[in-house]
Amino acid sequence: MQEILSDESSRTYSSGAEEGIQARKQQADMINGFDKETVPLSDYERETLLPIVANWLKATSRSRPIINKVATSWLRERGYTITEARFRKIVSAIRLEAIVENVIATSKGYYVSDDASEIADYIQSLRERAGAITAVADALTKQGNKVEATLF
Repeated sequence: MQEILSDESSRTYSSGAEEGIQARKQQADMINGFDKETVPLSDYERETLLPIVANWLKATSRSRPIINKVATSWLRERGYTITEARFRKIVSAIRLEAIVENVIATSKGYYVSDDASEIADYIQSLRERAGAITAVADALTKQGNKVEATLF
């Protein structure tokens, strides 16, 4: 990781932001019940940590992913302030703002893919997971309505 981190290279990333990305980014900013983890990036995170993580991501591949726990530990050992949850938030910002494109997340870590089939599979997996979460929310909503009906 050290060869990737340098004062100059850690600041060289493309913003790549487009219309509509800001709205998606705002939707991802705060999640009820996860206020501390999902608060918008601080200036420190955006100006100091995000460029480092973006440059690391640019140097990844399926065989060389960034592992959250390893990356946060490495950063903390060098005096940076970061948690694993905030690392995920930084990666999320990088993805939503297209600072680094085609970032895949697997159980093995984060990496950039140039395989169209792999990216399509990953997008389908994200949509399926979102659908599963929505199904649980819908079921709980119905269950909550039953609770309200029995209270009155």
